[in-house]
Amino acid sequence: MPPAAPSAAAKLAHDLAGLLKLCFLAGFVFNILVAVWIYRDIRKRGDGSGIFIALALLAGIPAAIIYSLVRIAEKKP
Repeated sequence: MPPAAPSAAAKLAHDLAGLLKLCFLAGFVFNILVAVWIYRDIRKRGDGSGIFIALALLAGIPAAIIYSLVRIAEKKP
């Protein structure tokens, strides 16, 4: 006896699970790219705190915004 075809609801649930996994992977890669950008900027400027790299890995965009605001505030004349 051949197996029954999956229902439309089961197929939709499977597709949504795949989309959710893809979104998490994209977010993870984006956070790594933001952390690399912050790391390279800290190295180029020769000062800064490494805590922003850890924050970027955990928080992503909010950490990049905070880093940018701190960097603008520390701008040397």
